[in-house]
Amino acid sequence: MEKKKMAEGVDVSDLLTPEQFAASNENMKIEHIELRSQMTKDGKWFTTDFVTQNAYNPGFLPHPYKPETWVMFAQRDKSKDGDDIWNSELVCEAVYHEGSQTMKCIDPPIILPIASTFSDLCVGPHDARVFNGPNAPYIIYGSQGPAGSCLGQYIHDLRRLTPFLYNESSGSITHPNEAFFWPTDLHRPPPVGGVEKNWFAFWDMDDDMYLHYDVKPTKRSFAKVNTSDGSVGDDLAPLATTDDQCMKDLMPAYHHNDREWIHQATNSLSITLCKRADPTCHPTPDNTFIMLLFQTKTFYMHGVYYPYIMLFKRTAPFQIHGISAKPFWYSGRGRMNEFWRWSTWKPKDQTQMVFTTQMSWVGQGNMYHGFLDDRVILAFGIEDKHGGGLDVVAGDLLQGMRFCGGGEVG
Repeated sequence: MEKKKMAEGVDVSDLLTPEQFAASNENMKIEHIELRSQMTKDGKWFTTDFVTQNAYNPGFLPHPYKPETWVMFAQRDKSKDGDDIWNSELVCEAVYHEGSQTMKCIDPPIILPIASTFSDLCVGPHDARVFNGPNAPYIIYGSQGPAGSCLGQYIHDLRRLTPFLYNESSGSITHPNEAFFWPTDLHRPPPVGGVEKNWFAFWDMDDDMYLHYDVKPTKRSFAKVNTSDGSVGDDLAPLATTDDQCMKDLMPAYHHNDREWIHQATNSLSITLCKRADPTCHPTPDNTFIMLLFQTKTFYMHGVYYPYIMLFKRTAPFQIHGISAKPFWYSGRGRMNEFWRWSTWKPKDQTQMVFTTQMSWVGQGNMYHGFLDDRVILAFGIEDKHGGGLDVVAGDLLQGMRFCGGGEVG
């Protein structure tokens, strides 16, 4: 096979069948809604800098007591390690540097002290997600589990793992009676998959906790959680009887082959669809929703992800309210045949791989709930090698939102 050498790398398009190449090209023509960062001068994304380590798939939480400071997390890059066994999550206090447009650790990062579970062949956390609940920060991560999965999901109170989120003066003190004081193996209603990942937690209007397992083209799965041991009740998704038609009408189209998928990606946030600055704006069951980000994925010799927003009710039966009509494009993302392909082996017609991992409200004291005029920071991995982020007003994430039963946001 002859590979066509290009200035920016090696084109491997000839490894695709004609049908695969056509499908890949079709996906590159999808229209997007561009998101521009408020934090950077040019509106493009910022990158992460862990100083002494390479890391990707980051997450950001506002520092609980230091202004203009973030607690930054990421998966340590082990591509230069001599083994594939040991995995670790890094954490540091970080500040944004305007000149270089980087979120940079103030000091070298430390490793989150997450213990290994059941295997000596797969040690440490995989695909970790950090997020704020209504009253505490948490981490969900993958590790070998005892409940029938090769890779299960665990949750832990983050204040138990890093001093940066532990603030005695503000009363942020952990206690053995609090939820997930110990690392807790999470469960799901059957069927249980061999590899479970990307689960997220959400809380209803009474701050009762649930786990959401799947966002698939025609199916969701979620259940209420016992926060003392991680056990769950029945799958509640069938009770949201309007979901089937809504997903049929609004979910993004994709090719039904073994190269394209739809799956959930980030943690959840609660959002009230009016502005904090409006004195008449008050959260109610009718105007407050759960917001999550899910992604379409294609793999034609190279992974490409497109992010969408979904809203669902914060009260039972948690039915879907709306879905983005178009995916988002993060300003700064590499397009076809651009610089990002230097020294890579990628099909020439594809865009840069950007995997959204996490979202958080901006500002100290902002935990799980926010409003349309609050800012949200999005975190993402870039080509499984680097990390980045950008911040937007929450209302920007609802551009082009189509609603179940008709109607859309302009």
